[in-house]
Amino acid sequence: MIWDAVESARITKFDNVKHNLAERGIEIEYLVDCFYHSGLKTLVVVAGTSGGNLRLLTVGKEILHPVGTLNGGHGSTVRCLQWDNTTESLLTGGEDGMLCLWTKDGKMEEVPKERPKRECRKSHTDKVQKKMQRMKLHHTTKPYHKLDNSGSTTTDKA
Repeated sequence: MIWDAVESARITKFDNVKHNLAERGIEIEYLVDCFYHSGLKTLVVVAGTSGGNLRLLTVGKEILHPVGTLNGGHGSTVRCLQWDNTTESLLTGGEDGMLCLWTKDGKMEEVPKERPKRECRKSHTDKVQKKMQRMKLHHTTKPYHKLDNSGSTTTDKA
């Protein structure tokens, strides 16, 4: 169902989407999400297959219209997406651990999995270590050890 969130009214309803699209030769297995495309001035539904292929479908009054296919980015089920109206790009994330950035000309770019390494300033590291020493943070795996007032461990004999 498609709802008007402002008016709290149902706009349209699509029964058995998978079957109805299959009758028109469009194979999908699930619906991922939808987004509003300001350039097309319509709602776009993204559907997928377990192989990672995606279909873009615009919402008509009584029917979903296929407008595009995104293949070759994912190797398994796509679970999430984010549309950017400014750049007209689509970011998708799948069970294969991939993030794919699809541009308006249909090209796909793999988003790097590794984050850039952050460098820790030595002065910050020293401050943290000194603060931990002042707090006398001691870690132990034995719950029956206590710290006395001097910071030494004592055995609790219960």
